[in-house]
Amino acid sequence: MPDIYDALLTGLADGRSDFIYKLKRFNGTLYSGLTSNLSFQLPRINGDVDALTDRPNGEILLRKNGFELYRGAQSNYDFYDGPQNRTFSISASYFAEETIHNSIELPVQTIGNDYDGKRRFRIPGNHEFKPLDYLVHESESIQIDQVGVFISIDGNYMMLREL
Repeated sequence: MPDIYDALLTGLADGRSDFIYKLKRFNGTLYSGLTSNLSFQLPRINGDVDALTDRPNGEILLRKNGFELYRGAQSNYDFYDGPQNRTFSISASYFAEETIHNSIELPVQTIGNDYDGKRRFRIPGNHEFKPLDYLVHESESIQIDQVGVFISIDGNYMMLREL
């Protein structure tokens, strides 16, 4: 069974119920020790403008099969009415709490280098990585500084940058 991703806009802080959106695309860049950025692209549905404006103090969550992956305070939203698609995007900020740093062994699709020589690893759609976790690759344990998460209806992957 394929994984199901959705976005949930919380309403409790504004005396409202939660509002759930089907996810079209998600990008997130998570940094160790810094505020990270989350970006949700969602299809337009009836009531979505009111859902956002009625929940100005709400948070937005990315969920996979009903389980929370990331939670952020919404900072901006934009609506798009194109000739074939009606979508909107929500930007949010996220700060990862320090947790136990896991070691995770996964197949690596590609390896490249940044301008400063740090390695980048592209892995298929596992979303358990967080900054400061360790990627086990070819008998080497590599601590990760930055995690890029890319999820869409067409597929998903992660880009990991070593510390």
